[in-house]
Amino acid sequence: MRGSPLLRALVCFCLLLGLWPVVRKVTAQGEGAAESVRGPVTEPQNTPPAGNVRVRCRLELTVTGVCRGFEVLHLGSQILQADRVEGRLERELDLEFPEEGVDLVVGWEWAGNKEEAPGSGENAARIRLWTPGDRMEERTVWGTGKMEEVLSFGGKGK
Repeated sequence: MRGSPLLRALVCFCLLLGLWPVVRKVTAQGEGAAESVRGPVTEPQNTPPAGNVRVRCRLELTVTGVCRGFEVLHLGSQILQADRVEGRLERELDLEFPEEGVDLVVGWEWAGNKEEAPGSGENAARIRLWTPGDRMEERTVWGTGKMEEVLSFGGKGK
């Protein structure tokens, strides 16, 4: 290496200082653009978007352990609730099913003591949903204790 480290640092500082006007110009344009986009704040409406179709779907839950509490939420509303699930649970559901698919919030609490669930440890749950067109989609989750997952079903390209 040739040259003084102090001289190198001074050259780098001068180069960075030369870039300052460019950085200032770019960030000033970004701030002006953000201000022009701002508009009145509106509250979201609770009406479903156009094109949603209410369809009958079949949901099947299979668990490896004992599930003390289980619920499924869709669009913020509880569509399925069970106090205790061992083995398998199956239900027919009416869902708003847009072409993009649905997101279901699935929550459960696994039994954690030996009296309630011998051999309890990490548990698995398989959720199957038969979507419009009688196409089955499956999601699997693992865990212990109280859990909540968002599972997406259906939609284009799935």
